[in-house]
Amino acid sequence: MARRPYSKQFATTALVDSSNKAQYRYNGGARIAGTPPRPNTGENNMRRHLSLIALLALCFGAALSQAQAADVVYVPKDEVAATMTTPGIMSQDSDHRVSMSRREGPGQSEIHATETDVFYIIEGSGTFVTGGTIVGGKTTAPDQIRGTGIEGGQTRTLSAGDVIIIPKGTPHWFKEVPDHVVYFVVKAVTPH
Repeated sequence: MARRPYSKQFATTALVDSSNKAQYRYNGGARIAGTPPRPNTGENNMRRHLSLIALLALCFGAALSQAQAADVVYVPKDEVAATMTTPGIMSQDSDHRVSMSRREGPGQSEIHATETDVFYIIEGSGTFVTGGTIVGGKTTAPDQIRGTGIEGGQTRTLSAGDVIIIPKGTPHWFKEVPDHVVYFVVKAVTPH
């Protein structure tokens, strides 16, 4: 198809195919003034109906989840800032834990059988290993294994602004931390 301007006055382009029939582009799905009307097809009606159904499902789902939600937890910025220097838990329940962590050196390797970790790196950097096989692994709590390292796996350098998601059951380890690393942690807990 060859492209040519349809009108400089409107943000519409006519596309001319080999049969010399023009097809018109619409701005965000709405016909722009001065352009031919969009044909009324069953496909356009179906799109409108599906969009309406999706919007209603989204609104109903949001209202239902709000009605069934537990208490809202609010952590003011001064408490968040305090946990950046003195790490701690901001919120914890049976299905989640939100905390701030700070490391000034390497840690133990870990496997969480029921927890998916989401880390958002705020300050500093560190060498982080995921996957592979945990070395010297011992059960330290229900569904928790800690070890002295990881053989194999994928090594990454995490630094401020990075996000990493570690699925439950995945070995992970801060292998090296040159100075310090501060990171926001969300643990999504899946019961057995």
